[in-house]
Amino acid sequence: MGAKIKWLFLRIRDFVEVFIPVITFSALFLAFVYSVFSRYILNRPPAWGTEVQVATYIWTVLLGACYVRRLNKHVNFTMIYDLLPQDGQRWLRIFRNLLMGVTYGILLKPTVQYIVKYRTVSPSLKIPVKFYFFPIIVLVFGVMCYSFADVYRDIRGWFRQKRGQSG
Repeated sequence: MGAKIKWLFLRIRDFVEVFIPVITFSALFLAFVYSVFSRYILNRPPAWGTEVQVATYIWTVLLGACYVRRLNKHVNFTMIYDLLPQDGQRWLRIFRNLLMGVTYGILLKPTVQYIVKYRTVSPSLKIPVKFYFFPIIVLVFGVMCYSFADVYRDIRGWFRQKRGQSG
């Protein structure tokens, strides 16, 4: 039973972090091309064009950022980190990830509350703007979870290393 739940979780995670950004980027690109075509060829830019582009950009970037965080391919400034020995690098990673995990954990509740209470409706499409900003919740939750998972992995690796040296 646990293997099926894990498989389902991994598929949902890939759907949210990979498939949705691919779809939203495609929609962004199509809306952009259509807006340019309408503006310069038809002389009638669509009222909804910019709104769709902004919304799909937000979804693409924020959900894609979750994927990048999962792979640890985000921008890192490693000048000092690279000078440290392996144990020093591990403890610096643990500190950084604990700091990020706790910070994003603190941000999660107020972020959800703010977005859920947001009452503005978009001018052209008449869609609640909170729908546009929903990926912020996913990003905050994702970064928090990935940060704590990295802390767990580093601490487990440290214990395994210490056990191997003493045994």
